Amino acid sequence: MLAKSFNSYWAVSLDALCLILSGAHIFAALVSFYQGHYIIPSLLCVSATLLYIVGKAGFSGQVWAKKTLFIATTLICLHLFFALFHAITPRLYLGEYFYPAYSGVLAILLLLLLGYKRGNPQIKFL
Repeated sequence: MLAKSFNSYWAVSLDALCLILSGAHIFAALVSFYQGHYIIPSLLCVSATLLYIVGKAGFSGQVWAKKTLFIATTLICLHLFFALFHAITPRLYLGEYFYPAYSGVLAILLLLLLGYKRGNPQIKFL
């Protein structure tokens, strides 16, 4: 029983992350609007809306949303992996914290991605 409930948490992990990011985008849009910007908050509201739609559809169990989140997270993990070797600007900004920060985020996303795949057997590509 405990394993089944644990797998159910993994099955919605990326959906929950998507909704959290949607809320963060709305907050960033409000802060940016308060600072006097008008173009950036509009773009943040668009991305927040898209994240909300995909996250809510994922919670509803719609396969297209789950596949979209899986593919997007896979691409982000690939981006972070190659950034460990080739990124210049983040390395300048983060200094000695670049490798721990990027590899930590990569490890967390890979853990979420593998759990999401295990919790959603309807995601099949190969």
